[in-house]
Amino acid sequence: MWCVYFLACMLRPICVPVPETAVILWGSRQIGSLGAFFFGVIGSVLGLMIMYSLSSLIAHRISKGRKEKRQLAWLKQLTGRYRVWILGVLLIVPLVSDEVLCAGSAFLKIPLPQFLKIGIIAKVISIGMIAFQVFLATCAV
Repeated sequence: MWCVYFLACMLRPICVPVPETAVILWGSRQIGSLGAFFFGVIGSVLGLMIMYSLSSLIAHRISKGRKEKRQLAWLKQLTGRYRVWILGVLLIVPLVSDEVLCAGSAFLKIPLPQFLKIGIIAKVISIGMIAFQVFLATCAV
């Protein structure tokens, strides 16, 4: 069962339109909170890395035009020096899908190592909150 859960967590940022909360809660019920946390973080970060790599290949081809360069410059100016913090918060709080955040990070040319650091921290927080809430709820009863 952990293989299916790991695969779901890895494919979720790439192509599975299911909320992170639903996948993590399902995994917590199937393999326990600690397993859901461990495999969820590793699978999600691996999925983020794959999606970022795919997005950066596409972004390189798209951003060759003048109009696109102007729009990217405007977006970089809009987000300013806080774009890393904005990315971290949006990876924790599910306002925007991870696919969009990966693509946006590739377009903004956030380096992959920096993106992965942010992704790891954000996924540890978000998946940890979801996976261990099931454990805490069953202990409280």
